[in-house]
Amino acid sequence: MKRNSNSIGRVASYFQRGVTLLEVVLAIAVFTFGMLALAHLQSNIGRSSTDSNTRTVAVNIAEEIIERARNWKRLGADPNNPSTFPDVIYAFDDLSGTMTATVQRGGVDYNVTAEITDYYHDLDADPGVSFSPNDELGTGRPKFKVMEITVEWVSAEFLRGEGTDNENVGNLGSGGITVTDIIPSTSSLGSGKIVAADDGVPQGPPTAYNPGLAPDVIRLNIDGTRYKESSAPVPKVIRSGELSETWFDVVTYNLVNNEASFVRREEFVALSCQCTLRSPSGQGNDGLYPAIWTGVEYSIGADTIDDALVGKWHGESASNQQSIYCDVCCRDHHDGDSTSADQRYRANGGVPAGDHEHYDINLVLADSDGDDYVESCRLIRKDGFFRVAQDAQLDGFNAFPDFYLDGLGSTTYANYVVDAVEDYYNSSRTELLAPEDASAPWYNSYDFPANNSDGSDATDLPTGLGLTSQQLRARGIYLDHLGAEVATLINCMHPSGLNMSGPECGAPDATHWLEVYPFFDIQMTFLGFWREDSGADPVSVTDETVETDNSHSKGLAVLESDELASVIATSQVNTGNIGLSVTDKIYPSQDNEIAEADVHIDANGINGPPSPPTGTFYVGEINSSVGGVQAADAAIAGGSLGIICTRAQNEFTCIVEDGAPTPHLLRVSGYYKNANTDLWACTNNTTALTAPVYVQGPNKSTTWTLVNAAGTDVSGINITIQGSVCATP
Repeated sequence: MKRNSNSIGRVASYFQRGVTLLEVVLAIAVFTFGMLALAHLQSNIGRSSTDSNTRTVAVNIAEEIIERARNWKRLGADPNNPSTFPDVIYAFDDLSGTMTATVQRGGVDYNVTAEITDYYHDLDADPGVSFSPNDELGTGRPKFKVMEITVEWVSAEFLRGEGTDNENVGNLGSGGITVTDIIPSTSSLGSGKIVAADDGVPQGPPTAYNPGLAPDVIRLNIDGTRYKESSAPVPKVIRSGELSETWFDVVTYNLVNNEASFVRREEFVALSCQCTLRSPSGQGNDGLYPAIWTGVEYSIGADTIDDALVGKWHGESASNQQSIYCDVCCRDHHDGDSTSADQRYRANGGVPAGDHEHYDINLVLADSDGDDYVESCRLIRKDGFFRVAQDAQLDGFNAFPDFYLDGLGSTTYANYVVDAVEDYYNSSRTELLAPEDASAPWYNSYDFPANNSDGSDATDLPTGLGLTSQQLRARGIYLDHLGAEVATLINCMHPSGLNMSGPECGAPDATHWLEVYPFFDIQMTFLGFWREDSGADPVSVTDETVETDNSHSKGLAVLESDELASVIATSQVNTGNIGLSVTDKIYPSQDNEIAEADVHIDANGINGPPSPPTGTFYVGEINSSVGGVQAADAAIAGGSLGIICTRAQNEFTCIVEDGAPTPHLLRVSGYYKNANTDLWACTNNTTALTAPVYVQGPNKSTTWTLVNAAGTDVSGINITIQGSVCATP
């Protein structure tokens, strides 16, 4: 085949052509512009990084100054120790007006300006406005101060941006941030992130404190100048029909010449939760040891949280419709394999090794991964976080007519509490002795009104002022587990031990061994169950479902008729965590953990021992199988005259008195979840309890007729609140 040599030459010539000079120049220009853009980008990134770092340092400086300000060491200014801003804030009064300083960090100067405004109570202000920067009422020291800190900086690292007011000056230099916060008149010394320097003073700052008032708060005298008291518990209902949280504080303070100064506050919350059981993960970090009182503070059992994490069975919160603290309650309230009582949540009565048992709402054992169960915890605020403490243990329970604790009787009761706790420790007792106990060293020193078993000192209805109702009150004394660390500390301070002062023993703020002993007294009026033995004739005692802020009525004795009688009003409460959170029992043995106290009432002038009721007894239990509905909140009572019902947690006893008019009715009421949920109260005994009548509404109820023959007692009655229709007998 003949080839065209000219064509071949032209193709070869084309592929052998080089790059022209113009193309080279264009390529270099494109590359140069790209590199300049990249350099500009890198410059901007560097400036942005520097700016971000500078702003972070400025914020840190502002926060540090605020923390120093919060950690002031005295209220009034001390001319011998003037404040130095911003390094030292010595006194609350030193924080005033405008304060300036320059702080250097990383070669950059930060100019700091603090504007401080005082705020006072304004009692005449319109509703919703309670503080004012003007002390028009002459109240003296402000209640708090507002500190506005501005931090500005000059940096030589990068240029000002184009378009700024001083773009030709050279350096950026115009950055600044502002932080505003409140400095309260109660110091937070020791809680700030800036560690305060040791000034050689063992105690905290002299912060003013206003002691509580009886009968809600009882002042316990530790050594004549040091006192301890507990705030009245405030229940918080998270969802209708189920109490989840009860809050209260235990406060220690000095009292000299009627001027009180704060020493220490312990903040507690008791709650109930629905949880899901989880097996150990194998990583050794499933949950924490319990927080335990050391005599100086609460400790979580290790120097760091990570060290305190252990491998064990644990739990997860089973619902997002409950307390936010259920996460930590479900997770931690499990015992590991340790036999040490200091590392067990149920230190009193817990099994020697392994986890304590957990049960679901029907008291069925939860022992497998994924099983649901009910838990109740007591939490203590530790380093700003709530940690699960060892279970509360009620060791003393007393009830009174209201006039006693309203008057001088509050001092007598306070003296009894201190004497009883001292005797408990000194005599190595296993239980706290009651006021009237003949074996007590104070026997015949304490005689609380309306407490005598023979009713000889009964309180009157109507009262001496002619009132036909009287509020009854109950108080509980709690003794916590005595850990090894606090036991050593108490032995150092106790007269029978080394008898040394607090600082020498390692407790710088303590002046008496009772101050470091883990006990407190608390009002229980609105947390327990109340009943009367008269069937509301002639006296009834209220026992309403617990509501937020104690808006419910419990323990109000009301005269219902002119009948002459001696009546016993009784308050009952569980001795563990569920007594504080008003929860159904969470494990079977809690039936035996009930404390009760009586108040004897002389109705219409009869003075003498009350006669025990006689008649036909109905005995059983009331339980709930519905999540979010507690049997403890349901009321069980006679639906007609002459029927007396009492209960302790889930158990109940009803008596149809001899001669009571027919029909004899028994009513369960107050069980409720929400408007869209139908509930039924059903019984396993449809012979003695017949013809139930269901009432739907906000306070659902079921009424039965009691039909057994007079004098024939019935036991083993089970009443269950459930979400399905009762089975047909």
